[in-house]
Amino acid sequence: MNSLKLKLVASLLLIMSITPVRADVAVVVGAESPLSSVSADIAKDVFLKKVDNIEGHKVIPIDLPKENPTYESFYQKIANKSSDQVLAYWSRLIFTGRGAPPQVASSPEELVFLLSRNPDLIGYIPEEQVSAELKVVLKVQ
Repeated sequence: MNSLKLKLVASLLLIMSITPVRADVAVVVGAESPLSSVSADIAKDVFLKKVDNIEGHKVIPIDLPKENPTYESFYQKIANKSSDQVLAYWSRLIFTGRGAPPQVASSPEELVFLLSRNPDLIGYIPEEQVSAELKVVLKVQ
């Protein structure tokens, strides 16, 4: 029985070591932003452009490129939508004249640059890329 437990533990450790770790996504604003936190529901509404302010503060969402793995992870976690579903959502709104998707930063580095210079912007990046220029307002797991 002990050898069976050891084999089971070893198998679990092997599976865990080859399973990719899914990094948490941080919803971030510039360090000078008046925002200190947002709920997941509010973040979803901001990035789907259903609201344009949080507690009276104007917010402008900035996306990462659709090809960036953090884009897919963020929308899956925050809105339960795949990147194709997000594209379909924006296509419907654009077609009906009711909205346009957020501006897109070319990379996480550009996103950090933009956020650090405009307190109205809000974005998301992998949690491990958060720098002193940013303030985390929500961790999306």
